[in-house]
Amino acid sequence: MDNTSFFLYFACIVKEYLRLLIKAKRFFNLKILNEKFYLKL
Repeated sequence: MDNTSFFLYFACIVKEYLRLLIKAKRFFNLKILNEKFYLKL
């Protein structure tokens, strides 16, 4: 395995990780917003 393919593999993993992180963050933000909204009711 040469450096180029390793780098591409690593970049792919990082991209997936960031995508999941953004998804999770959005989910938690929605959850917090919902809780604040319900507290106001």
